[in-house]
Amino acid sequence: MQTVQHDFTWRRSIVAAVWNRKTVFPGSLLALTLVSVVPGIDELFRIDVAILPMLIGGGFITYQTVVATIENRRLTAGALVVLALIGTAYIEEYIAGAV
Repeated sequence: MQTVQHDFTWRRSIVAAVWNRKTVFPGSLLALTLVSVVPGIDELFRIDVAILPMLIGGGFITYQTVVATIENRRLTAGALVVLALIGTAYIEEYIAGAV
């Protein structure tokens, strides 16, 4: 009788892709937010570093909110988040928008 060897590498690649999507993006935003809290980092880069995670994360949330609003034909709770992001950007509290 012959033994059958199964190739489960496709399962590992799917798990790796899901893990990367669920951890790398939020983890990078968290790292950028934590870096922006370091004293003196703004003078080093000559900008408020908290703008980066706010724009990246805010753009992602805005896109998802617009898509959900168009599909459901109703405003979702994401619309409030987008309004809050606009407000934090207007008053220049970028760290609050990044969080």
